[in-house]
Amino acid sequence: MDDRAIIETERLRLRPFELEEAEQLHALWTRPEVRRYLWDDQVIPPEQTAEILQGNRELFATHGFGLWSIRQKAAPALCGFGGYWHFRDPPELELILGLVADYWHRASRRRRVPR
Repeated sequence: MDDRAIIETERLRLRPFELEEAEQLHALWTRPEVRRYLWDDQVIPPEQTAEILQGNRELFATHGFGLWSIRQKAAPALCGFGGYWHFRDPPELELILGLVADYWHRASRRRRVPR
């Protein structure tokens, strides 16, 4: 993986998915609170997740975009995904984002400097 493809913030690390992460991504995508918005509440087979990650690798290689894994630096378990993906027929490029419910409604803990 090219180190330039990694985005880091104070708390998060984002990078394009690796094929080896298919099982983790599939577990996230089949959680009821995630699949409800992503897969119209259908449980997709693990093979479909693996195929999507293969297509993701090709998208990054040819177009420089795709799906990114989102992990906290302090707890490196997969907590979400985001990026651009083609949906519908004919394909339309859309921005997509999904987080494990444990991470919903979390505000930044950044301290504000008084003026």
